[in-house]
Amino acid sequence: MSIILNQVIIKKLPNASGVYMFLDKKGVILYVGRATSLRSRVASYFRADTSESKREMINQASRLKHIETETVIDSVVLEANLIKKHWPKYNVKDKDNRSFSYIVLDKGDYPAPIVARARELKKFPSSGFKIFGPYGSSKIAGDVLEL
Repeated sequence: MSIILNQVIIKKLPNASGVYMFLDKKGVILYVGRATSLRSRVASYFRADTSESKREMINQASRLKHIETETVIDSVVLEANLIKKHWPKYNVKDKDNRSFSYIVLDKGDYPAPIVARARELKKFPSSGFKIFGPYGSSKIAGDVLEL
């Protein structure tokens, strides 16, 4: 992507939460990311201190797509679903066979939150528990609990 093209693309992006995707010439998704500000996050890829792997990805990218979301949580879920669907080359850290994570709360008087994988949900019958998710990783589910 040329520097001039980058500046035009970045100026058109909203200062809103959402998901962005870098695509190659054939339309193959190279990377899926999420942001609280799409404009700021995408601009960060074109700074001088960008890592070598990000530069490599940017050099292969010919297009950028974005999807604006209403909330940051919506962008987290959308990003995770798009990564699991397309398995982008540069989303290496998310390329595993783990299932999504969920937050499980007992419907009792003093519920203690539990972070569980999708495959573990059968242990928690819906009549006795409230289940929230999916989240792309246990870390993200933990971050949501902190909020």
